[in-house]
Order: sequence, then structure tokens, then C-alpha cells
Amino acid sequence: MASCLVRSRKKIRELIDFILNRERIITVRIEGEPAPFASKIIKVDYGNPFFGAREQPSVMIKHLSPERGNALFEHVGKAKGLFSVENRSYEFDAERIGASGPPFFGHIIAFPESMRFKERRKIRRDRDEIPQLLRAEFRLKRAMDKGKVYELVVINYSANGAGLLVTGDEAMLIEKMKVGDKITDITLYTEWSSVQVDGTVIHITEMKERWQKKAYILGIRFDEPLEEV
Repeated sequence: MASCLVRSRKKIRELIDFILNRERIITVRIEGEPAPFASKIIKVDYGNPFFGAREQPSVMIKHLSPERGNALFEHVGKAKGLFSVENRSYEFDAERIGASGPPFFGHIIAFPESMRFKERRKIRRDRDEIPQLLRAEFRLKRAMDKGKVYELVVINYSANGAGLLVTGDEAMLIEKMKVGDKITDITLYTEWSSVQVDGTVIHITEMKERWQKKAYILGIRFDEPLEEV
């Protein structure tokens, strides 16, 4: 489906204000990186109208997650920002013009001159109609975890659930989980967008044959089937 262009400064401002006020997650894609990063708009500076073009409006976004995206964005200096509003997926050029702080809260990007959007369709419940789920993020609401964010690759999925790969340093998660546990506020990322779901652990399967090191599949059933991504 072809994309359409938004050039109206008023409309772009309305979209950014909407994302800011509702604390929506935005997806950040850096060229050469297979998986996207996550952020949020935390402040918008529209400049002083009395100074005209001499004062450039800007947008402040939260530091990227996973953490390594911050050094990449600082080095490359440009990325694609993506978010969804109702049945449309929007994309804009994110040109990094500085850092916020001190202390370091995130990145300052130039106010977008335009945005591209595509209409999104409601999805059927078979995998072929679901945009590829790339990554999942969540926190366990337990004191011992101290807000640790678990970032897991999605290796299989449907509208009803997903299998998450647990390896390496994240393997300690398996010791903390059991079948029947609830996980809330799971953020699922596609190439274009992200969505938050709640789910229940339905299986924890060790992959003994395919991996030299220990690896597990954490099977999650969503509380509600995905309708839009």
C-alpha cells in the first residue's frame, strides 16, 4: 500500500501532541539494525514565534531501549521514528541535533517537516495477516527485579500468543517464572509499530537439541487476541 504525505505543520503538531499527552511508545529504526528501538516523546519545544525561523523547534525523546541504541543514534545522527494513531501508521525522519540534560534524559531531534502514513487493516487471526513480531519487552512487578526490563526475541507468534527466546543473561528469568504466571504490559514490536498486551505463561520449554548453551522458549498466551498491530 502506497504511503501518503503530511506537510501541514498544524497537523504534525497535533499528532506529536497526541503522542506526548498519551505517553505513547514510538519505535525508532536505525539503518543497518535489524530490530527497532523504543522511546517516548517527553517534551516539545515549538520555539519562540517572535524569533521566526532563527529558533528551530525541536522534540525531546526519552533514551532508547535497548540501551545500545543510544550510542548508535548519537553516532549515526539520524533514524526513522514510527508510531500509530487509530488506523494509521506514521513515519518521520528523526534528525538528532543534541542531547537533553544534564542529566542525560534522552535525545533532541529536529521538529519533523513532514510525515508519511499508511492505512492499517484489522488483522485476521492467522499468522499470514499479522505483521512480523520482532521483539518483546516487559518487567516483572516484583521487588527483587528492581525494574529490570527483559528484552526477548519473538521466534513464533499468532494473534493469540507468542514464543519468546530466552538465552544468555536473560536465562535467570526462567527460574522466576512458572506456568500460569501473569505478565502485564508486554510491549510487542513490529517494524512499523508497537502494541501492549497482557498474557499468561502457558509453557516453558528447554531447547536441548538445537543450542549448545541453554536456551528456552517462554510461551505466552495473550489475554485478548491481537486485533491491530
